Amino acid sequence: MANQALTVIKIIKGAPCDDTYSDVIKFGSAGAQAAYFSGLAKYTFSNCSYQRVNNSVASPRSPLTCRIPTVADNVYDCNYVMFQNQAFGSKWFYGFIRRINYINPDTTEIEYEIDSYQTYQFDYTVKPSLVEREHSATDAFGENFEVEPVSIDRYVALSKEGKYFTVSPAKVVASTDSTGLTADPSYIGNWLCGAKVYDIPSKPNTTDIKNILTQFATEGHIENVVDIVQLLAIPEGITKVNLGSPSSEVSFAGNGNIPNYTPHNKKLLQYPFVYYEVNNKSNASEIFKPELFEGDVEFWIEENKGLPNTATLRAPNYAQADNILMDTPDLPPTMWTGNYVQARLQNYARGAGRTWVWSWLANTATNVKKTGLRTINLPFNSSESAELRGNAVANAANEFVQRGIDVYNNVQSIVQSATPMNGRGASGQYNLQHNEVGFYFIKWGITAQNAKCIDDFFDMYGYALNRVKVPNEDSRESWNYVKTDNVIINGSMPVQDMVTIKAMYNKGVRFWHTTDVGNYSLSNAIKKEVVTDDVG
Repeated sequence: MANQALTVIKIIKGAPCDDTYSDVIKFGSAGAQAAYFSGLAKYTFSNCSYQRVNNSVASPRSPLTCRIPTVADNVYDCNYVMFQNQAFGSKWFYGFIRRINYINPDTTEIEYEIDSYQTYQFDYTVKPSLVEREHSATDAFGENFEVEPVSIDRYVALSKEGKYFTVSPAKVVASTDSTGLTADPSYIGNWLCGAKVYDIPSKPNTTDIKNILTQFATEGHIENVVDIVQLLAIPEGITKVNLGSPSSEVSFAGNGNIPNYTPHNKKLLQYPFVYYEVNNKSNASEIFKPELFEGDVEFWIEENKGLPNTATLRAPNYAQADNILMDTPDLPPTMWTGNYVQARLQNYARGAGRTWVWSWLANTATNVKKTGLRTINLPFNSSESAELRGNAVANAANEFVQRGIDVYNNVQSIVQSATPMNGRGASGQYNLQHNEVGFYFIKWGITAQNAKCIDDFFDMYGYALNRVKVPNEDSRESWNYVKTDNVIINGSMPVQDMVTIKAMYNKGVRFWHTTDVGNYSLSNAIKKEVVTDDVG
């Protein structure tokens, strides 16, 4: 029976198949598969000899061949073969044409290799295995978060928004009252301050501040002034900033030559392709991942009334410990003159010093005169007279020099202590001067060109997954990509074909649900239902 010429051989032109197994057609049924390839047959030969599926056991193994009754020139444009040994069953076998050998004008020999996937496509099942990459069955926002092997060129701001607060009039804070008595505690908002707080009626009115400081200085208790502070004018309660839904479409910014781009793979709406940055225009900045928001991208701003006075940022919808806290920077510290009394006494001190010097000179002159009277009765050139006169002059000179030094030191001490500055000056007051004390919200995204490249990559290779599961081969309209690590397969086929199919999964394979293989312009939306009786 083996010699009965009942085999059908079809020589196929233009089959979208090759032995790399990088792209294969996944049919809904064996009937749909046979019908498609039969439609590509350039020649069909019946009553042919039995065709082998496996190589001979000889070493080296001879190639699989078949002979057809036509000249070789007629089949040089063919790349595929299918045959059915009808005497032994109805199964179709599929193979790649390796070589076309001319025998004679009426006979051509074709060397072929069995296409393991098409031949045994319906004869195996895949068990749960480690799936490294695949197309998502849902592409839900926030569902896929594995790191991708793609590069990001740069980020551009997709949106910006600032929430700033004005500054209230100043307050003078002292540990006592101006007389030095212990002050009763005061409240600043809901915050209990254990010091005396003097409210200044209006921000421009510095006279009120001067009067308070002068009063303390006059009473001799200027050192009890602890601080001069300003508070943020934050509305009572919670101020909310809503930046919308993180899963909404994002249009990546292009330039003059590249238009804006809206991706169709939802992973491009997540970090690191899109993220939110919040900074306090000072030294603090936080990054928020869109996929970690449960609901809208919403921030709450709450006032911390106290000293120092700040506002705190919270993200109540953010799925992370403590909801990410951030404070506005402390307002710049204030400088003030610490001794108004000594400042006013400065000129007086200088005048008193001068008065003292002139008084001293007069006294010294009197002493010198008295010394001179003692020497009248002495010979002018006597040794005693000369000694008295010399001692008087020397003593006067020494005392003058020393008194001069003392006067200089005293006056300098008064001058230096006349205008001490309390508090600390601040140089980084730009934000305060420009009413930008608060929080700045920026939505960052990659460029349109970069987004398009990554979107194309996801189209071809799906998402990184790294999970143990049954590979997803049928969820998309046109194609599904699958890559596994040590895939597990159960099937009814020769071991060598099993090895080939497993290698196909582990290397990465794209299952096409259309015969238009390689056409990435086709819609590849998620299937609503799986068709089981046709291609796709």
